[in-house]
Amino acid sequence: VVFSATAVFMSAASFLNSKLVEKLGMRRLSHGALIGFLSLAALHLVVAYAMGGAAPLWFFVPIMTLNFCLFGFIGTNFNALAMDPLGHVAGTASSVLGFMQTFGGGLFGAAIGYFYDGTVLPMLVGFIILSVSSLICVVLAEGRLFDAKYDTPAPRRRAPAPNSCPAASGREISLSAGALAYRGSRPSRAAVQTLASQAAMTTPSLSRGV
Repeated sequence: VVFSATAVFMSAASFLNSKLVEKLGMRRLSHGALIGFLSLAALHLVVAYAMGGAAPLWFFVPIMTLNFCLFGFIGTNFNALAMDPLGHVAGTASSVLGFMQTFGGGLFGAAIGYFYDGTVLPMLVGFIILSVSSLICVVLAEGRLFDAKYDTPAPRRRAPAPNSCPAASGREISLSAGALAYRGSRPSRAAVQTLASQAAMTTPSLSRGV
Protein backbone atom coordinates (compact mmCIF):
# COMPACT_ATOMS: atom_id res chain seq x y z
CA VAL A 1 0.00 0.00 0.00
CA VAL A 2 2.82 2.38 0.91
CA PHE A 3 4.69 1.88 -2.34
CA SER A 4 1.50 2.09 -4.41
CA ALA A 5 0.77 5.46 -2.78
CA THR A 6 4.30 6.55 -3.71
CA ALA A 7 3.61 5.59 -7.34
CA VAL A 8 0.48 7.77 -7.30
CA PHE A 9 2.55 10.76 -6.22
CA MET A 10 5.09 10.00 -8.95
CA SER A 11 2.30 10.02 -11.53
CA ALA A 12 1.04 13.34 -10.16
CA ALA A 13 4.56 14.76 -10.39
CA SER A 14 4.83 13.69 -14.03
CA PHE A 15 1.53 15.43 -14.79
CA LEU A 16 2.62 18.54 -12.88
CA ASN A 17 5.87 18.54 -14.84
CA SER A 18 3.98 19.25 -18.07
CA LYS A 19 2.57 22.40 -16.46
CA LEU A 20 5.70 23.64 -14.72
CA VAL A 21 8.03 23.14 -17.68
CA GLU A 22 6.11 25.78 -19.65
CA LYS A 23 6.71 28.38 -16.92
CA LEU A 24 10.17 27.47 -15.60
CA GLY A 25 11.83 25.76 -18.56
CA MET A 26 13.37 22.30 -18.69
CA ARG A 27 16.80 23.33 -17.43
CA ARG A 28 15.65 25.21 -14.36
CA LEU A 29 13.18 22.48 -13.45
CA SER A 30 15.52 19.53 -13.99
CA HIS A 31 18.54 21.18 -12.33
CA GLY A 32 16.47 22.24 -9.32
CA ALA A 33 14.96 18.76 -9.01
CA LEU A 34 18.43 17.18 -9.14
CA ILE A 35 19.73 19.44 -6.37
CA GLY A 36 16.60 18.75 -4.31
CA PHE A 37 17.03 15.00 -4.83
CA LEU A 38 20.63 15.23 -3.63
CA SER A 39 19.67 17.34 -0.58
CA LEU A 40 16.89 14.98 0.52
CA ALA A 41 19.15 11.94 0.07
CA ALA A 42 21.83 13.58 2.22
CA LEU A 43 19.28 14.46 4.92
CA HIS A 44 17.89 10.92 4.84
CA LEU A 45 21.41 9.50 5.17
CA VAL A 46 22.17 11.63 8.22
CA VAL A 47 18.92 10.65 9.96
CA ALA A 48 19.26 6.96 9.07
CA TYR A 49 22.88 6.84 10.24
CA ALA A 50 21.96 8.51 13.54
CA MET A 51 19.22 5.93 14.11
CA GLY A 52 21.33 2.87 13.48
CA GLY A 53 20.88 2.47 9.72
CA ALA A 54 17.12 2.74 9.35
CA ALA A 55 14.88 5.78 9.78
CA PRO A 56 11.39 5.30 11.28
CA LEU A 57 8.55 4.62 8.89
CA TRP A 58 6.88 7.99 9.49
CA PHE A 59 10.08 9.65 8.22
CA PHE A 60 11.08 7.10 5.57
CA VAL A 61 7.83 7.15 3.58
CA PRO A 62 7.41 10.94 3.13
CA ILE A 63 11.04 11.60 2.25
CA MET A 64 11.19 8.72 -0.23
CA THR A 65 7.93 9.91 -1.77
CA LEU A 66 9.41 13.37 -2.26
CA ASN A 67 12.56 11.85 -3.73
CA PHE A 68 10.60 9.80 -6.24
CA CYS A 69 8.51 12.83 -7.17
CA LEU A 70 11.68 14.80 -7.85
CA PHE A 71 12.96 11.89 -9.89
CA GLY A 72 9.85 12.27 -12.04
CA PHE A 73 11.03 15.80 -12.88
CA ILE A 74 14.61 14.66 -13.46
CA GLY A 75 14.15 11.76 -15.86
CA THR A 76 11.67 13.26 -18.31
CA ASN A 77 13.37 16.65 -18.65
CA PHE A 78 16.92 15.35 -18.95
CA ASN A 79 15.78 12.85 -21.57
CA ALA A 80 14.19 15.67 -23.56
CA LEU A 81 17.32 17.82 -23.21
CA ALA A 82 19.53 14.96 -24.36
CA MET A 83 17.36 14.40 -27.45
CA ASP A 84 16.94 18.09 -28.29
CA PRO A 85 20.03 18.55 -30.54
CA LEU A 86 19.67 15.11 -32.15
CA GLY A 87 16.49 15.52 -34.14
CA HIS A 88 18.17 14.54 -37.42
CA VAL A 89 19.18 11.16 -35.92
CA ALA A 90 16.31 10.81 -33.46
CA GLY A 91 15.87 7.06 -33.95
CA THR A 92 19.52 6.20 -33.38
CA ALA A 93 19.84 8.64 -30.50
CA SER A 94 16.75 7.23 -28.79
CA SER A 95 18.10 3.69 -29.11
CA VAL A 96 21.50 4.64 -27.69
CA LEU A 97 19.90 6.60 -24.85
CA GLY A 98 17.60 3.72 -23.96
CA PHE A 99 20.51 1.26 -24.00
CA MET A 100 22.63 3.49 -21.76
CA GLN A 101 19.79 3.96 -19.28
CA THR A 102 19.03 0.25 -19.06
CA PHE A 103 22.66 -0.90 -18.99
CA GLY A 104 23.81 1.87 -16.64
CA GLY A 105 20.86 1.38 -14.30
CA GLY A 106 21.50 -2.35 -14.09
CA LEU A 107 25.23 -1.86 -13.59
CA PHE A 108 25.01 0.77 -10.86
CA GLY A 109 22.03 -0.96 -9.24
CA ALA A 110 23.99 -4.20 -9.02
CA ALA A 111 26.96 -2.36 -7.49
CA ILE A 112 24.76 -0.74 -4.84
CA GLY A 113 23.01 -4.02 -4.14
CA TYR A 114 26.36 -5.73 -3.63
CA PHE A 115 27.02 -3.52 -0.59
CA TYR A 116 23.62 -4.18 0.98
CA ASP A 117 24.05 -4.78 4.72
CA GLY A 118 20.47 -4.87 5.94
CA THR A 119 20.13 -1.09 6.21
CA VAL A 120 19.22 1.73 3.81
CA LEU A 121 22.68 3.30 4.09
CA PRO A 122 24.17 1.73 0.91
CA MET A 123 21.16 2.86 -1.12
CA LEU A 124 21.38 6.43 0.19
CA VAL A 125 25.14 6.57 -0.36
CA GLY A 126 24.50 5.39 -3.92
CA PHE A 127 21.87 8.12 -4.36
CA ILE A 128 24.36 10.76 -3.24
CA ILE A 129 27.26 9.49 -5.36
CA LEU A 130 25.14 9.24 -8.51
CA SER A 131 23.51 12.63 -7.87
CA VAL A 132 26.88 14.34 -7.46
CA SER A 133 28.15 12.60 -10.61
CA SER A 134 25.07 13.82 -12.48
CA LEU A 135 25.62 17.38 -11.29
CA ILE A 136 29.21 17.25 -12.50
CA CYS A 137 28.05 16.00 -15.90
CA VAL A 138 25.44 18.77 -16.09
CA VAL A 139 28.00 21.46 -15.28
CA LEU A 140 30.44 20.08 -17.85
CA ALA A 141 27.72 19.91 -20.51
CA GLU A 142 25.86 23.15 -19.77
CA GLY A 143 28.63 25.35 -18.39
CA ARG A 144 26.55 26.40 -15.39
CA LEU A 145 23.34 25.45 -13.62
CA PHE A 146 19.93 27.03 -14.18
CA ASP A 147 21.01 28.57 -17.47
CA ALA A 148 17.73 29.18 -19.28
CA LYS A 149 19.16 30.82 -22.39
CA TYR A 150 17.85 27.94 -24.53
CA ASP A 151 14.49 27.77 -22.79
CA THR A 152 13.02 30.92 -24.31
CA PRO A 153 9.61 30.20 -25.83
CA ALA A 154 9.27 30.15 -29.56
CA PRO A 155 8.13 33.49 -31.01
CA ARG A 156 4.46 33.66 -31.81
CA ARG A 157 3.39 34.36 -35.33
CA ARG A 158 1.73 37.67 -35.83
CA ALA A 159 -1.85 37.57 -36.96
CA PRO A 160 -2.43 39.13 -40.37
CA ALA A 161 -3.75 42.66 -40.32
CA PRO A 162 -7.49 42.98 -40.94
CA ASN A 163 -8.64 43.42 -44.52
CA SER A 164 -5.20 42.44 -45.77
CA CYS A 165 -4.51 39.92 -48.47
CA PRO A 166 -1.34 38.90 -50.30
CA ALA A 167 -0.67 41.19 -53.20
CA ALA A 168 1.39 40.41 -56.23
CA SER A 169 4.54 42.40 -56.83
CA GLY A 170 4.90 44.81 -59.70
CA ARG A 171 7.22 42.38 -61.44
CA GLU A 172 4.61 39.62 -61.28
CA ILE A 173 1.96 41.94 -62.75
CA SER A 174 4.23 43.06 -65.60
CA LEU A 175 5.12 39.42 -66.33
CA SER A 176 1.44 38.51 -66.47
CA ALA A 177 0.70 41.35 -68.87
CA GLY A 178 3.76 40.47 -70.93
CA ALA A 179 2.67 36.86 -71.17
CA LEU A 180 -0.70 37.92 -72.55
CA ALA A 181 0.92 40.23 -75.08
CA TYR A 182 3.44 37.56 -76.11
CA ARG A 183 0.71 35.07 -76.89
CA GLY A 184 -0.79 37.67 -79.22
CA SER A 185 -4.22 37.15 -77.75
CA ARG A 186 -6.45 39.97 -76.69
CA PRO A 187 -6.87 39.85 -72.92
CA SER A 188 -10.38 39.30 -71.67
CA ARG A 189 -12.20 41.77 -69.49
CA ALA A 190 -11.76 39.44 -66.47
CA ALA A 191 -8.00 39.30 -66.99
CA VAL A 192 -7.76 43.08 -67.22
CA GLN A 193 -9.81 43.47 -64.05
CA THR A 194 -7.60 40.96 -62.24
CA LEU A 195 -4.42 42.82 -63.25
CA ALA A 196 -5.95 46.14 -62.26
CA SER A 197 -6.95 44.84 -58.81
CA GLN A 198 -3.46 43.41 -58.25
CA ALA A 199 -1.93 46.75 -59.16
CA ALA A 200 -4.27 48.53 -56.78
CA MET A 201 -3.28 46.22 -53.93
CA THR A 202 0.42 46.50 -54.73
CA THR A 203 0.60 50.29 -54.76
CA PRO A 204 -0.31 50.80 -51.05
CA SER A 205 2.04 48.01 -49.94
CA LEU A 206 4.91 49.52 -51.92
CA SER A 207 4.21 52.99 -50.50
CA ARG A 208 4.17 51.56 -46.97
CA GLY A 209 7.51 49.88 -47.57
CA VAL A 210 9.04 53.15 -48.80
